[in-house]
Amino acid sequence: MLDYKTLEAFTNVVEQGSFERAADYMGLTQSAVSQRVKLLESRLGKPVLIRGAELLTTEVGQALLNHVSKVRLLEEQLSTTVALPDAEAVRIRLAVNADSLSCWWFPAVADYLGRQNLMLDIVIEDQNYGLERMKKGDVSACLCTSPKPLQGARCAFVGDLECALYASPSFTARYFPQGLTAEAVAKAPAVIYGYKDELHDVVMKDLAIKARYPFHVCPSSDGIEQMINAGMAYGILASKQAQRSVDSGKCIRLTEIADTPSLNIPLYWHYWRQGTELFEKLITLMQKGLEK
Repeated sequence: MLDYKTLEAFTNVVEQGSFERAADYMGLTQSAVSQRVKLLESRLGKPVLIRGAELLTTEVGQALLNHVSKVRLLEEQLSTTVALPDAEAVRIRLAVNADSLSCWWFPAVADYLGRQNLMLDIVIEDQNYGLERMKKGDVSACLCTSPKPLQGARCAFVGDLECALYASPSFTARYFPQGLTAEAVAKAPAVIYGYKDELHDVVMKDLAIKARYPFHVCPSSDGIEQMINAGMAYGILASKQAQRSVDSGKCIRLTEIADTPSLNIPLYWHYWRQGTELFEKLITLMQKGLEK
């Protein structure tokens, strides 16, 4: 049987990002935390961490993190039926895409989650890659574009997140006086969320534009909105997020100058079966939140 003191130390080292921060979090010395992790590795006969400039988990370590996620969900579920005295809040790690966090996710789930004995650990991940986090045991649930659940997990369709290209009026006048032509796209600086972000390429393909385009990288949905409003770039925003800037005249949707298609991103909620009750209650809330 696993020693949960050693497992807790390992989990905190991974979640806090270092032995030092894990020690501060647990109220122990760094040496004590290190000894617990070493004891865990000794009992398993295999390393759980690759120690270097950046701490990485081994395959065994990832399996343990997956186990911890499931145990936490079971404890949360137990707390709803058994009044546990002075029960410590259960920490749940979730992966949610940045566009959803920027405009609709929190208003949709805040009331319900705020009434649970939970602490959220939210990982911001591209909607195409959230399921990889879950597969590795890094998160207990994720919001992503894949409709196929992992073995031992379930998924439900939440809805489509509408996105489109936006730019400030001054940027549009400067770079797109003749519309979104291949020549203009080759010169106009775009902004994308990260190197894994494929949305801009998808829109260019829909417009039958094959030109290479210069781009900034900004891993923040709010940051992208600010860059667009400041006239530094054009880019893709969730329509729900962009509406506030459109209403204030800071940016316009580029459908006004070209037949620019909307990009509807299907979102699915994936979750381990151990957290069925908690996570299934979120499905209807998220569906309603995305519809508004």
